[in-house]
Amino acid sequence: MKFLNLSSTTFLHTLLWVTSLMMPWQLHAADSLTLAPEKQAFLGIQTAPVKALSSFPGRSYPGETILPPNQTFLVTSPLSGMVTKVIRIHGPVKKGEIIAELQSPELLNAQKNFLNTLSDLKAAQADLNRAKKLSQTGVVSTKKYQQAEASLKKYQQIKFQQRQDLALLGMADTAITQLEKTSRLQPAIIQIRSPVEGELYNLQIRSGQRLSTNQPIISVAQITPIVVEAKIPLHTAQQLMMEQTAQLVTPQVKGKIEYIPGFADPMTQTVNVHIEFANQDHSLRPGQMVQLHFIFEQQDGDYLYQVNRNAISQYDNQDVIYIQQAEQIQVIPVEVLNFTQTQMFFKTAQPLPQNAQVIVSSTSAVKALLDVSSEGGE
Repeated sequence: MKFLNLSSTTFLHTLLWVTSLMMPWQLHAADSLTLAPEKQAFLGIQTAPVKALSSFPGRSYPGETILPPNQTFLVTSPLSGMVTKVIRIHGPVKKGEIIAELQSPELLNAQKNFLNTLSDLKAAQADLNRAKKLSQTGVVSTKKYQQAEASLKKYQQIKFQQRQDLALLGMADTAITQLEKTSRLQPAIIQIRSPVEGELYNLQIRSGQRLSTNQPIISVAQITPIVVEAKIPLHTAQQLMMEQTAQLVTPQVKGKIEYIPGFADPMTQTVNVHIEFANQDHSLRPGQMVQLHFIFEQQDGDYLYQVNRNAISQYDNQDVIYIQQAEQIQVIPVEVLNFTQTQMFFKTAQPLPQNAQVIVSSTSAVKALLDVSSEGGE
């Protein structure tokens, strides 16, 4: 039979019996008492080890995973045309992977301009070759030779730029090479490719649809890293620092504060703090709701500890724990920092004994004995 399971009447009778035997229960002071092992067993006293810490988690807050604007990309149609094929609808995508194909008459005009440039380049090369031969015999002046050379370089630059433009418009490299090699127009097919590696979402086209220039096709998001936005009360936000560690409750991954606004919501008196998580395993998804807490480091002069939350008690109008060392039970004032479901985080003014054992059951019985001792001392 444990002490805490006794009825209130039985408890009072037991307490009177205990206090009548003052020798084995002799109290040295109001903040400690000596209790023989058999009496501790009778009262159902159990202990748990206390763990010294260098940091502790603050209270938890809800947050939402969001994507920073610089990690979302809108893919649009480079030219007007008709959708001939939709290859990718959603899901992960590699950079340069084909999403859709368009047929565009405007691409034919771009090919014609490229062929005209190739023709001009061929003529400029012939002019330079002729000028080079004539300059060696003195028929053509050095100035005309330099002009022919400059003209060739100009068309070479135009060719390079137009080839780049065809690639940017979505023309396949093999088609561009074939266009240059044969000087024949290729099918006016534009390949819409992903600009980055990421996740496809919000497809806005279908096969057979006619698109105008810059019309949205699909969006691509990079979800590594990812940001959690949490509304933090103003008084708590004032204690936070950039690069401070935050940890999710589930899954237990850590991130860093990347943004603390300099203004608060006037209606809620909260601050939208942003915490960045690496998210390499893609365990977090945009729009997901999470719980997180901030990690606070030990300050100079603080002694941080963790113990089972049942250890907390009230004595002399303050929060305390009871340290048990053999027959000695000592009252230790504490400042509670935070509770989780099973643990309590606290700090003390002085360091606790090494390998200290803290009473985590029958704390009310210990308090009652201390109260009786204090009254008897007075």
